Parts: sequence; C-alpha cells; structure tokens
Amino acid sequence: MMSPADPILDYGAFRRYRVPVRVAREVCDRHGLPRPKRIVRLKRGEVNALFRLDFDQKNPLICKIWVRPSGPEVMELHVSTVSRIHRETGVPTPGWLCISSGDDLIPYPYAVLEYIDGEDGDVLWRTLSVEQKQRLLAECAQIMLILHTSGIEAPGPTDASAWAATEIDRHRRCIQALRQQGWFNGRTLERVECAWDRRAASLSNAGQLSLVHYDFQLHNLRVDPASLKVLSVLDFDYVTQAPPFTDARDLVLSVFLRDPGLADTFWQEYGVLDEGQQKILALHSLGRLLDILAAYGGPTPFGWDAGMAAPLLDQLDV
Repeated sequence: MMSPADPILDYGAFRRYRVPVRVAREVCDRHGLPRPKRIVRLKRGEVNALFRLDFDQKNPLICKIWVRPSGPEVMELHVSTVSRIHRETGVPTPGWLCISSGDDLIPYPYAVLEYIDGEDGDVLWRTLSVEQKQRLLAECAQIMLILHTSGIEAPGPTDASAWAATEIDRHRRCIQALRQQGWFNGRTLERVECAWDRRAASLSNAGQLSLVHYDFQLHNLRVDPASLKVLSVLDFDYVTQAPPFTDARDLVLSVFLRDPGLADTFWQEYGVLDEGQQKILALHSLGRLLDILAAYGGPTPFGWDAGMAAPLLDQLDV
C-alpha cells in the first residue's frame, strides 16, 4: 500500500503495466535463471506489478516490479530488511533470486523471487470456521511479536514524537485530498477532524518504536490450509519504525471491525492493550483508512469504504 515517499499514488499505473513472455525470458537469461514457458499477471498487489513465471517441470517464480517513483529506494530497503528478518528471526519469507534497479528490458526496479506454495491467506480465510480463524490469528500475533522484539531497525522515525509528526502530516494531506475529491461524506469528515483535534497529541505518547511490517494483511500471507501454519510473510515494502501495536492496523480494518470477537483472540496472544494504546490504534487505523481511500479516490476493490470510519470514530468517543 502507500509509502511515506508516495503520499498519493497512481494506483492504476501498476495495473496497466505488462511484461511480454519474450521480455521475461530475456530477463531470466540475463540473470542465469531458467526460461519460463508462460507469464501470468497476478491481481494481488496494490502498488506493484506482480507476475508469475510458469515452467513445465519446475516450481513457478515471481517477478515483482516497483512501478512508482520511489521504486529503487523501496526495493533496496525491502531487500536489506527482509534478508535480515529471514536470517535473524526465522520468520518465513521468499528467497530473492535476482534484483535490478531497472534496465533496458524493464525500466523499473524489479526482482525475481521464489514462489511460495500454500493458500492466499485472504482466500483461505473465507472458508475457515471461527475456531480455525482464531488459530490463524494466534499465529499472526506470534509472528508479529517475533518481528517487534527482533531488535532489527529499519529507516524511519526515531521516536514517538517523530512518528506522530508523520501521522499528523499524512492526515492533513489525506483530508485535503478527500475534500477535493468530493465523494466522502462531509459530516463524517467533520467527525474525523474532531477526533484528530482531540486525540492527535496522544500519538506522541505511543511509547517505544520497533520494526513494523505495516502491510500485515491476510493476502500477504501464504498459509498451509491443513495446519494453518504461515508458510511465508510477503511484501515488506512498508517496513519502518513505529509503535509495535500499530502494526495491527490492517487486521483492525480487514478483520476486527467486521468481527470484534476475533480481536480478543489476537490480543490475548499478542498482549492486551491498555486504554491509551487502544485509542492510539483506533486513531492510527482511521488515518490508514483515509490514506487508502484518498489514494483510490473512493472505495477500494478489497472492500474498504467510508462506512468503516464510523466504528473507529465511536471507539474514539466522537
């Protein structure tokens, strides 16, 4: 999703980008990889172009292309951080087979990665019982704890005050964009601004920062459907330093708002938040929601919409 370097992205650019099979074969030749028989455009991925390279008798590979201005910086951060996470924590991540900052074949930064078997976590989620969902969320909480206590540092804010300043600036830009777009309910925007006026100062009291994934969504997990073990965590493009509990923001928006009972399972495994942390997470999740809605200029293809602001505003007593 969105990076601090790309406040409002063209979310259509990566969807329009195509790679012919001829180019994919030349890329693989150049990097000493086998030639694919087919190339398949994947629908997943919100700001990157993703392609599956298929072979007759080999496992597929993934070609990931950063189709945006901050691509080189994002890719370099991604590679260095994921390498350390894989090496030092044991959190499963795909192996990187080659990387390029862009060349005559593909004019954007790109990488070829291992393809991880297992189910897309979002697709699998729809088939699970409540008990199975609880098991998967407990696994997610354990992975987050490993990341947050790893001691690995990523570029980003150095303390809670610096983190709060980036949040407040992002909120200002999103409100301005939503007002210009004109589709978001004006009364709800007034409630949002009231919530930020009341609560923004509390962000500076969010506590110590740690490494955070910041795009920890079910579709960024590959899961064994039998054991419900997470086989791989994908897409560390937005890894940064932030209050660790705010890393649950996308689970709040995608899972907990729809089924608050499942939130209890996650927080019992992760560690229960105090009231102040709960309010900070609600405010941060609200900001995240507006960030994405402003980028899309309306409801998203994955089901986030303006109506999701109301329960967060209720949690903030606005």
